[in-house]
Parts: sequence; structure tokens; C-alpha cells
Amino acid sequence: MKIAYIVPSLMPTGPVNVVFDLVQLMTANHHQCTVYYFDAGGKLEFPCEAIRISMKERIDFSLYDIVHSHTFRPVMYVFMHRQLRSNTRFIATIHNYVFDDLKYVYGRFKGFVYSLLFLLFATRQDRLITLSKDAQEYYEKWFPKRKLTYIYNTRITDKSIAPSESEVAKLKHFKNNGVLIGVNCSLHKRKGLDVLLKSLQRLPEKFKLYIIGDGPGMTELQELSHSLAIENRVCFCGRIQQAYKFLPFYDIYAIPSRSEGFPLSLLEAADYGCKVVCSDINIFKECFSDDEVVMFKMPSDKALADAILKAEQSTSIAVNIQRRFNSDYSPKCFYERHIEEYTKKL
Repeated sequence: MKIAYIVPSLMPTGPVNVVFDLVQLMTANHHQCTVYYFDAGGKLEFPCEAIRISMKERIDFSLYDIVHSHTFRPVMYVFMHRQLRSNTRFIATIHNYVFDDLKYVYGRFKGFVYSLLFLLFATRQDRLITLSKDAQEYYEKWFPKRKLTYIYNTRITDKSIAPSESEVAKLKHFKNNGVLIGVNCSLHKRKGLDVLLKSLQRLPEKFKLYIIGDGPGMTELQELSHSLAIENRVCFCGRIQQAYKFLPFYDIYAIPSRSEGFPLSLLEAADYGCKVVCSDINIFKECFSDDEVVMFKMPSDKALADAILKAEQSTSIAVNIQRRFNSDYSPKCFYERHIEEYTKKL
């Protein structure tokens, strides 16, 4: 099978990481893949040809059995360049709840307009893949049910990768004899880190927070930690490649998101068998049970503090979440579901 993947860039953002894992699985199973992207400056090295294009250039879609687009611009590109009659199957994965997500990125008005445009552009796709049952139902308001399906994400991690000696020394010095809460994410409001900082103020001094990632919310979060007088208990590390290598050093992994498609960092934490505390948004309630994670009512910082204390005492959730990853969210499951969609009759 010949497959073209279209992504915005080769930067290791969530959707591009999903495609990176998907391409690894497809090429390992002898499918021919080509990745097309728009922006320079990426760092991911795909195990196939990667070609930079502009929005004006036209891909010869007839060369491929499948054209699989991810995120706004790739979907818009297909809308602009797809021919009406073609033997090629066009598929897009929708990685978010579009109205909820884009309002955090662009504000309410622009986010609403861009969301409507995305829904328009997606009408030229033959099949739309969401990341959960809940997301599929969300999009049934705008698309025919026959066009929609869902495939849970996976994550392929290299457990031979470890932090450097200096990184480990920094982490251990910061943790000292405390309890380390870890977060690996982009610093946007929808990630809910403001609530996590407020919860830290409610917890005993031994609890400390290690944040890997950057983004537009960095300064605001640093100022909040200062105003809460907990800056000595919070370490902002900035962006670090392959942040999952720090998971074995965290006592608890926290995901206090206001909105998510299907966060890869949660799958990484599950793969590593971490204790996870997460908000009670629909995607988490659908994919993990109360004996696999500790959920809290968002945006209550008191409820989050209580959940962290409960997770610290748990002796089973880490084992249970790792077992669930292996059974339902493994790379094998991810590959088989995509092949099913790629070969299904329209």
C-alpha cells in the first residue's frame, strides 16, 4: 500500500508524533510511505522520504492509495487540491474538540471562525478519524455518521533512552527527599497547570512539581508560583526532547487538562507504569477506570490536592494502567485499526 501523510511540520508536536509512530509501524509492515510538510525547522527524522511543499504546490494524489491528513492546514490543502474523481482514499484524523481547543489558542471569536473553516475543509475527506467514542459523537453534529470513526492513540517509546547524568543530578537535587509530581506538556491554559500550582499550595511541603515543556503560558505560570509562594517547590525545565525518559523518576504524573483530544503523555505514563492523576474530562473517563487512574473534578484545586494524596497512597493504579496500555493502546492495536480503516470499503 502507498500512503501519503500530510502534516504541518516535522516538529515533535502531539499530532506529528502520532504520525511519526504511525509511519514507523507502516514501514515496518512493508507499506510505502511519504510524508509531506509545510514548515521548515523540524527535528523528527521519519523512516521514509519527507518532502517540503507549499500550499500552492500540488501533490500527485494518484500516486497513492491513501492520503492521510493531520491538523488544520493539511486538511485545508486537500480541500484546495483534491480532484472530484479519484481512486485515492482521503482520510483525516481530527486530534481535538475543535471549538473547545481553538478558543484557547486564538480566543473566542477567532477560534470560532477557524473552527467553522476547519469543519468546511473536512467535508472533502472520505473518512474522518477521531481519537475517542466521545469525540466521534461530538462531530456527529456536523458530519454524517458513516464518515466518522475513532482510533485510540498509541505511543512508541524507547526505554533505552535515559536522562543525562547532569539532568538526573538536577532532578534529584530538586526532589531531595520529597514526593515528585511530574508534568510533560506544552504550557497552554487548556493544560490546567494553574490549577495544579494552586493545589500544590494545599499539599505538604514535601510535594514538589517538575514541569518539562514550554509555551505561551510559561511567564504567567512562573508569576503564579511566585504569588503563591511555592516557587522553591516548582522547577520549570523548558522543552526537553523525549521528555518521557523522565517518567521513571516521577512519583506521580499529573494531567489536569481542561480539554484534550488524546494526550500522548498519558499513554507514555501508562506505558511506563506511572501513578496518574488526571481531570475528569470525558476522554479520560472513557479510556481509563477508577482503578487505573485517580480523577478529580476540574477546576477544583482542593479536589486535585486530595487526588494527589490518594495516588501517593495507592499500591495498584500503576500496575493497572500499564496492563490497560498493553491490552488496548499498544502499537499493535493502533496499527491494526488503521489498516482496517485504510482497506474498508466506502
